[in-house]
Amino acid sequence: MTPTDIESHYHITLPPLYHRLHETGMLDWLGGHSEPLPEGFDWAKEVYPALHENPPLLFHTGGDLFLMSPMQIVECGCPDYWQSDTHTLVPFAKGIDEALHYVLIYETGSEAEPRVGLVFEDEEEAQLLAKNFEDFIFRTMVEAADEIDRENLDREYGAGAPESYRTDILRDLETIRPYLKAEYIEALDDLYHGTVGETLVSYYFQGSRTAEALIDEMIGFEGMDEEVEIG
Repeated sequence: MTPTDIESHYHITLPPLYHRLHETGMLDWLGGHSEPLPEGFDWAKEVYPALHENPPLLFHTGGDLFLMSPMQIVECGCPDYWQSDTHTLVPFAKGIDEALHYVLIYETGSEAEPRVGLVFEDEEEAQLLAKNFEDFIFRTMVEAADEIDRENLDREYGAGAPESYRTDILRDLETIRPYLKAEYIEALDDLYHGTVGETLVSYYFQGSRTAEALIDEMIGFEGMDEEVEIG
């Protein structure tokens, strides 16, 4: 399946950036393998090593986010109230809790790009994260350098945790570089090359501006992080 199948299924138009990323394999977390994957297929062995070195979108910086394939998006058992006379919600990623979805929020009659929100399947509200898909990518990548769980990072990377993690998120920055606005890339470059700070429970990277300041100044909008009714 392709983004065109998603558009036909939901009767929407996906953001141009989504199409660009799909065309160049940046949305493919399956390493070119087709669904359904064969029984016993070992993703960690067959796919992860190559993607680790040349990561698709948000591979190291997405936290608990997992991009959905076009097939998963089309076949998602979305609640009926995600499609109404006033809006259409289209999922594009899941969290570790599979009831948690990142969605594009289309307002009926609006020609603006869809906003991005976070929603649980059993709730009738969505938290607004970004005013468009590009801003969502930028926000997610900024937050990847802030309040990084110390225990989890130490367990995953060992003694060199912050610097080894820096190496991985810089890989994400290199592969997304052609797709984001120059000012977004410059801000991420500055942040990711900043000094490492730490608290009792977390690590963070400190560039010329804090992660919070970057989000507020560069992509802030009225209603950010507020809940909106979708039911």
